[in-house]
Amino acid sequence: MKSRMFLLVLTIGEMLGSATTYQPMGFTGGYEETRLDENMFSVFFAGNGFTGRQRAQDFAFLRAAELTLNHGYEYFVIVQSDTSIATSTYTTPGYSQTTGNIQ
Repeated sequence: MKSRMFLLVLTIGEMLGSATTYQPMGFTGGYEETRLDENMFSVFFAGNGFTGRQRAQDFAFLRAAELTLNHGYEYFVIVQSDTSIATSTYTTPGYSQTTGNIQ
């Protein structure tokens, strides 16, 4: 008999960039999952500086619910959860020159 319980490990991260929407992992973030066992997945959602913690968590839960239904289960249980925030910046090398007259 198939177990009715679906187990999940949720990880929510934060990146910098333009606003993140609910989507598979892409340049601006998104979700991805890894199957750990027959009825166990790890779900990861990466937001950005414009994605609030609650919104990122909601997107991770939404993906968990989708996986649960897609695999024929009725509900899921979170067995481990982690929220981490990492910030990074990138400076593009460049050169600027300004000229002017003072009168």
